[in-house]
Amino acid sequence: MRQSFTMATSLFKRRTFACLLLAPSLCGLAVGCGDSAEKFYPVAGKVLLDGNPLTTVAQGSVSFHGDAAKGNSTMHQPIGTINAAGEYELVTVGRKGAPPGWYKVVVAAYANKIEEGPVTPRLLIAQKYYNADTTDLSIEVVAGPPVGAYDLKVTK
Repeated sequence: MRQSFTMATSLFKRRTFACLLLAPSLCGLAVGCGDSAEKFYPVAGKVLLDGNPLTTVAQGSVSFHGDAAKGNSTMHQPIGTINAAGEYELVTVGRKGAPPGWYKVVVAAYANKIEEGPVTPRLLIAQKYYNADTTDLSIEVVAGPPVGAYDLKVTK
């Protein structure tokens, strides 16, 4: 009986951790397909932790959430994966880039590796960046941004 309980708890923790990592991706898929005539501009940059590229991330993502307070009511949620060099590139409904407008930026960066199994998520950056309601990162997607316009500066 105890072994069964332990196995169930382990499975629950593993599934919960997987859900935390996949939630931003699934939200991006849930918004549906975009109009082929809709404008999308390339969005790529680096995640900088205290001024240095975030290269210690085992799993991480960047997602843009339309900022209605600044006139962006898009239902799209552009998302990108943070690579080993701390870089990301956004994709929206299967197309590279994001629609123009202001966005609140959510960054999720974990030290955990899936191979570790069920463990408590180890956050690499301040918790405020993991939620659109608490993040202080705000970016406007435009046609011709200056170099570094989409770099994201986060803290621990």
